[in-house]
Order: sequence, then structure tokens, then C-alpha cells
Amino acid sequence: MLEFDGTDWRMIPGQGAIYALEIDPATGTLYWGGAKGFGKVAITGNGVPTVQTLSDESVRDVYQASIIKGTAYFLNDEAVYQLNDSEVVSVIKSSNLTGSFTSLFELFERPYVSTDQSGVYRVDNGSLVNETLGLPEGSDVIFCARNGSNYLIGTSDNELFRSTDATSFNQVNLRDQQYAEASVVVSAVWVNAQLVALGTLRGGVVFINPNTGATNEIINYTTGLPDNEVYSISTDKNQNVWVAHDYGFTRIAPYFPFRSFSHYPGLQGNLLCAHSFKKNVYVGTSLGLFKLEKEADYEEIVYYVDVEVPIKETSKPLTVDVQPAPEQTKPEPEPEKKEKGLVPFSKKEP
Repeated sequence: MLEFDGTDWRMIPGQGAIYALEIDPATGTLYWGGAKGFGKVAITGNGVPTVQTLSDESVRDVYQASIIKGTAYFLNDEAVYQLNDSEVVSVIKSSNLTGSFTSLFELFERPYVSTDQSGVYRVDNGSLVNETLGLPEGSDVIFCARNGSNYLIGTSDNELFRSTDATSFNQVNLRDQQYAEASVVVSAVWVNAQLVALGTLRGGVVFINPNTGATNEIINYTTGLPDNEVYSISTDKNQNVWVAHDYGFTRIAPYFPFRSFSHYPGLQGNLLCAHSFKKNVYVGTSLGLFKLEKEADYEEIVYYVDVEVPIKETSKPLTVDVQPAPEQTKPEPEPEKKEKGLVPFSKKEP
């Protein structure tokens, strides 16, 4: 587990990979779920934080956690675990009816689980109660993000639904729904009431207005994010968005009044000047004038390259009998992914 105080990083040793972290807002206790069960971060007599396991040895691969009214809930494919005062008080196993558990989320101060075969259930006094939530039939809930009394639910169909009460959900019509479907939306955090950051598997982070569905900005590989696959996403008190990816962490400041266009493909030559005119961006370089244009192609491009493999020489002579051999099929070269830019620069011809 890594801890960051704004200046330095510190490693808190654990017993395996940690997949989920949740803080109890009432006590400040940090709970975790991981490859070897679940537990909390305790402070030793010397003031050193340490990872403490609260589950038994049979619990494995806990990938989600949620704190609701002082009660901690943990989820893996096989069970939901309820924890009160560092003691496991309830274990709800999956069944042939439910199939595997797929997600755990809080909705209006109640815990819910999404299942592989029979929809959404509410966790109530150590048992499961089937719920519909008013969502389209067959929709699997992937995540649920909260901002006060506002909830944003994401489904397996890459659709978003918003609710301010427990009786109805209204769909958020995304302006760039095609990009969302191509990128696969897997998580979301509220920056404020007018801005939500969506984490995706293939398209980086998409900032949207949850009231209108309009896209404010897309931060992906083309615009400076080291990788398009978002592992986890969170916000801080200063309305910054923290993104975990394959290369570490990136902090995004959506309200920082500066923008960088140097990551967009298409620019050639030395930059000499730039100007915005009628919502378009023009850049003058030593090789001509370029205009920033949108290219609505969101799919990844896979192409093949020839790879030469050196043959290791042997110091001893090798004698073999030469036999007729069937014709060999030339192996296909390894595929290499090429990131496709969303908004490239195009040169303006005189």
C-alpha cells in the first residue's frame, strides 16, 4: 500500500495485492480488500501504520469494499462479508440462482450487490432481497458514484443513469455516446455538481456535465495521459482527479486555466505562434499553418511489423541427418498497438 502526503511517498508493507480501499468518514479508519482477504490499517505503538487482516485464511480475492453507516462491506465472487467493530457478523454466499457477485455499491444508505445471473439484490439483515431499481431489464450495475443526494449509476451497456431519490432513475444522454461505447466506461467520480470524471478501459478519462451529458474534455494518451486504461479514479478536496494506470499515477486539474496542445499528432516544424478564432485553434510553425480538427475515429489500430530474431551460434559443430521436411508456415509477426489520436492537427493549404 502506498501513502502520499503531498510531498513524499511511503510504502506500507502488506501480505499481498490490495484491490480496494475505503475510509470510514466517521472514524477515519482505512479499510482494505485484497488477494489475501480484507482488513484495516492499524497504528502501532510507535505510530507506524501497518496492514491488519480481519478475515480468516479462507477468504481470497476481495476486490470491492464499501462503508455504510459505520458498517464495512466486502465483496468477492463468492460472498458478501459484513464487518462491525472489526468483527465479521455476516457472510452471504452466492448461489446457483445468483451466480457470481460482480459489484458492490451503496445507494441511499443501503448496500446492494449486482449478480452475474439474476440482477441486483439489496443486502438486508444478513440476506439478499431482489430489487429492480427501475433500470432497464438486463442491465448490470458496474459502479455507483455519489455526490450528496445525487447518484450516478453506470451499467454494463456503457449507459449512465442519475437519481436524486430511491423511486426513479433518469438516463444521462451522453453527447459522445459512441466514444463511451468504444472506450468501455468502468468507473466514475464526482468533481462537483456540474462535472463528473468517467474512467474507461480504452479511452482514458472523459469529463462530462451530468446534467446535460455534454463532454467537457477528454484526457487520454493523445492529450498527455501515459496510458488509456484506467485502473482506478478518485478526487481530492481541491477538485483534482487522481488516475491510476499501468505507469503509476496522474493528477488531472480540470479547472487549471492552461491547456497543452503539444501532444496532438500532426504538428510539424517549430512552433512560432498560436491563435483561437471562432472556437478553432490555429498554430503557425516554421513549416506552415495548422488547424486543430476533430477526428471521430475511436477504435484502436493494429498493424504488423517484421521482427528479426537472432540465432545463437554454438561453439561445437552440429551433425544431423538431413530428412525431407514438410513445408513450414511462416509465423505471423507480433502485433503492435498504435494509439489513435482523437483530435489531430491538419495543415492548412494556401
